[in-house]
Amino acid sequence: FHVSTADYLRLGEGDRFHTTPHANDVLSVAAPAAFGFLDHDISPITYEGRGEITEEEWEEWEDRPTGLHMNEGESLSLIGGNIEIRKGTSVSYQNMDEAGNPVMETEPLEDVVAPGGRISIASVASPGEVIPGETELNVTSPEKGNVTISDQIVLSADGDGGGSILIRAGEFVAEDSHVRSRTFGSKDGGVVDIH
Repeated sequence: FHVSTADYLRLGEGDRFHTTPHANDVLSVAAPAAFGFLDHDISPITYEGRGEITEEEWEEWEDRPTGLHMNEGESLSLIGGNIEIRKGTSVSYQNMDEAGNPVMETEPLEDVVAPGGRISIASVASPGEVIPGETELNVTSPEKGNVTISDQIVLSADGDGGGSILIRAGEFVAEDSHVRSRTFGSKDGGVVDIH
């Protein structure tokens, strides 16, 4: 699943699909080989979670995850101008402290998830391309934009073999949030790679 504000997608060996109509555009079923940007006017991408929900709301939604969730081993890309991922979904519930007194606790839920897969996030601020590779995310744009995650966002590639999280930005800010890839099984884990 790819979300992008690119001017064009390079597909396969040279086919291009432009966001503005061109007579020679070819639409392909190939995976994007590159996300292309033609100028400095690059639109941002913003994702906002649900924020704090009640225990009753969570029980109602328990079998349906919140946020952007990929199937096991699949990939998710956010490629564009400044990228902001905020207002993580969390559930509040009543628990007991050691003395037996009731206390309210808040647990952050996963918002952007690719279990055992790959999360690619790249923010650019000038012409160039973002080129996804097997284990890399190359950015040819000389100027990079900002990536900000805040308010209890959880980016997760946890899985039987932990997946990879690749982030490319001029400035990366993570405030009260988590970026993680835990391996729960016997498969090799991926990487968390932030440039």
